[in-house]
Amino acid sequence: MAIAAAAATMVFIGSTASAAALPSPSSWQADDVTTTSTTLAVTPASPITDPTTTETLTATVNPTTADGTIQFLDGTTPLGDPVTVTSGTATTTTTLATGDHTLTAVFTTTDPTYTTSTSNTVDYTVNGNHGDQHGDRGNRGIVGGNRGVSGGGRGVLGGNHGVSGGGRGNLGSRGSLGGLQSILSILGSLLGNLGANLSS
Repeated sequence: MAIAAAAATMVFIGSTASAAALPSPSSWQADDVTTTSTTLAVTPASPITDPTTTETLTATVNPTTADGTIQFLDGTTPLGDPVTVTSGTATTTTTLATGDHTLTAVFTTTDPTYTTSTSNTVDYTVNGNHGDQHGDRGNRGIVGGNRGVSGGGRGVLGGNHGVSGGGRGNLGSRGSLGGLQSILSILGSLLGNLGANLSS
């Protein structure tokens, strides 16, 4: 009986020592998971002045062997659907509205041996000057048109030029009217001088 009890005690002690020497399951998992990093680049460079410009967002995941998807974000707003990472890269295009934007890329792994990661933040500004420039050009065109109308009233020559211009027919009509008024004014002056001479 004493020998059997001693044998049982030795087996128990040996089992306890063997179990203590083995690493825990949690430590096995931590050793097998690889940490990833994600970087984001945006082209063209900020700021831009044309709100119709298409921006290209490119996320790079390291290591490149990590499988997963990239969700591009403007603040907390998704820019389209998640994009599959291929050889460590995912790309999307978008047209950002006028204003300031905070862009990021979030990598979500589909392989449990890699971690997820979030990229650097890219601050991006889209100005609306492009539309303002077109507005200025339109105003300049109106001023030029007004000058053309006033020039048309200088005489018959201005009227003839207006008539010969294909798309400037209306402007030419105004020029012809101005030329006619000029002729009538000259005739009136001549008749007035003639009357004065006859009276004298």
